[in-house]
Amino acid sequence: MNFFISIIHKYYKYIYYMNYTQRKKKKEKRKKTLINKRKKTLTNKKKRGGSGKKSLQELLALYKKPSPSPSPSPSPSHSHVFKSIIPMKEQLTSYMSAKPDISINELNEHRTISLLFIIIDQLPTEQIWRDWINNSDRIKIYIHAKHPARVKSKWIQEHLVKSNLVPRWGSVELSKAMMLLLQNAISTPTDFYMYLSESCIPVYNSIDFFNKLDTITQSSFKYYNTPNNGYTNQKQFDPLREIIPNECIYKTDQWVLLNKTNAKQLVEFERQYKLENIMRGVHASDEMWVASILCIINNGLETINDQRITFVEWENGNPSPTIFSVITPKLIRQARDNNCLFLRKIVNNSRCWNIQQTQLLDQWKHSTSDITGVTPLKI
Repeated sequence: MNFFISIIHKYYKYIYYMNYTQRKKKKEKRKKTLINKRKKTLTNKKKRGGSGKKSLQELLALYKKPSPSPSPSPSPSHSHVFKSIIPMKEQLTSYMSAKPDISINELNEHRTISLLFIIIDQLPTEQIWRDWINNSDRIKIYIHAKHPARVKSKWIQEHLVKSNLVPRWGSVELSKAMMLLLQNAISTPTDFYMYLSESCIPVYNSIDFFNKLDTITQSSFKYYNTPNNGYTNQKQFDPLREIIPNECIYKTDQWVLLNKTNAKQLVEFERQYKLENIMRGVHASDEMWVASILCIINNGLETINDQRITFVEWENGNPSPTIFSVITPKLIRQARDNNCLFLRKIVNNSRCWNIQQTQLLDQWKHSTSDITGVTPLKI
């Protein structure tokens, strides 16, 4: 019995010794590899002109007699900051210091309007809009589709603007799509230009709508220049502080009403200062560019009617507006009581698309037919 125990003990002792020897060899091999790498590094440094370390005397000499060197150039990743942002702020400050040349464009007695739609590939309330427009010569339609190849409606296809932009929520491409719509619309001028989403509907029939529009002269949108939360401050206001004066950083809804004068000003400004150069890096710049740029152009927003023109409902601090799948007289009346001409968000959740479109049209007609008489908007 003792003999077998002795054999097993020697066997395990041999295994341990072999493992120890192998570990020791590997350790020595790694050590040699590190030494060789160090020698190679030192050799390369000597070839470049020294060991890479300078004595105290050499450092003092360099401090006392600094060698002339070219001014540091920005790194490639930040070159656009030096080339566009800093000069842009200087240019805009100089632009604002000059007295603005504001040429007021007279409005027609019977106002005309361009509707500027931003959609993905369909318009859930198309039947409402087609019934509302009814081939009126006072209304022009321009539509930007994120995916124009997926658009099936012939009516939408007839009003699409040509675009390679694929705007995502919060991206600067959305602001560029808005500008593209305005540039297309301004070529055949109307008195007003209204931005609309695919979930917007009018809250008056076209006759009553124009009775109200004929009383308006100013652009209308609700604006403010104080961030209401950390996101707005960090993602929207802070990036613009590097580019434009603080007094002209404003936020507003995307769905704004522009008169002819302000619309032309924005298009002319775009020719000189590209929108993307100012709004790049600003999240959801579609909420920032209209009011901020108009402030730069006119040295303030005194000529703007500080009134929301599209009704939207927010509930319980929800970051997204309330969605409505049914149009009711109460909803229409609520929008009118808030002095609005349009409302959102109306959605079509039905799988039977055409049936739901017809139902929404019937609901809209019923809800907008109860008005008796028209009073001017409170401007």
